[in-house]
Amino acid sequence: MVNTIPGCVITDSRNVYDKTASEVVYTRGSERRVDLELMVLKYAQLRNGIVVCWVHSEAQLANSLTKNEQRQLQLWFSIQQRWRIVQDASMSSTRRRKEIGKAPLEDRIRINTEHLENNQNT
Repeated sequence: MVNTIPGCVITDSRNVYDKTASEVVYTRGSERRVDLELMVLKYAQLRNGIVVCWVHSEAQLANSLTKNEQRQLQLWFSIQQRWRIVQDASMSSTRRRKEIGKAPLEDRIRINTEHLENNQNT
């Protein structure tokens, strides 16, 4: 029954994403316990076809449940309780996204066309 429903794990940890994207997860160093848990996730990923996706921290709705982050919940309520998985091939951090003018749930790079519009009006 589990394999009939597609599943997806969303993380804002590049470490978790990178380890699950690799073929094998090794246990070593101070994060041995985390690596053991990731081995279980990797097994489920291979056995059940679970997809692991990375999102930047402002697109991670779970932050509002585990940290004192109210912005995501406020955004979620303002968009009528609809959330989306942000596909960002460049894996830009929240800080970098803000620098280039991307909104938290925006997938594509926003192009500033204001100067083009001003030139057409003159």
